[in-house]
Amino acid sequence: MFDIIAMPSSIQNQRCIRNFVPTNTLVTIFVKIYGSLDDGQKVNMTITDIHGNEYSRSKEVIGEKRVIFTTSDESTIIVCLNNLLVYGPNNTIHFRSIELDISKGTDALNWEDIEVQRHLRPIEVELLKIEGISREIANEMEYLQVREQKMRDINESTNDRVKFYGLGFMISLVILGVCEIIYIRRFFQRKHLI
Repeated sequence: MFDIIAMPSSIQNQRCIRNFVPTNTLVTIFVKIYGSLDDGQKVNMTITDIHGNEYSRSKEVIGEKRVIFTTSDESTIIVCLNNLLVYGPNNTIHFRSIELDISKGTDALNWEDIEVQRHLRPIEVELLKIEGISREIANEMEYLQVREQKMRDINESTNDRVKFYGLGFMISLVILGVCEIIYIRRFFQRKHLI
């Protein structure tokens, strides 16, 4: 729960919360905004990701709002809230209290509805939750293995580049050293010092 101060539209007053979400993951965003419609404030909410996909845009949100969507690819979800001061004295501080909950994966499911629809006992619901969580853990481990392989490949290619750069640098130093010795030897021979 946090407060967001109301500002005139000329002042940028946006509070954003970011959360990483894997591919094909159910996301539930629950927001509860305390206040009333006639207090001179207007809270707007946008839900996007870092790729520019817009999942929801709500104007004048008051009370409870729930947004449910499934991500198309792995991304960071950005929930931005903006409190505009429509009217009211500027010498007093206007604010709205906001409660925000971002649930993803198994946590985003409404287990009470599933229990009623499938006529399940509470222990069966708990088993379904555990199954979903274990599936998420397995998917996360698979994602981490793929990412580790990609990072290992990058590391090995970087090591090869550094190795060849260092080898080339050493060869060029040896060649320059030999050239310098030959030049100094000829110089001293011309001056009849050797």
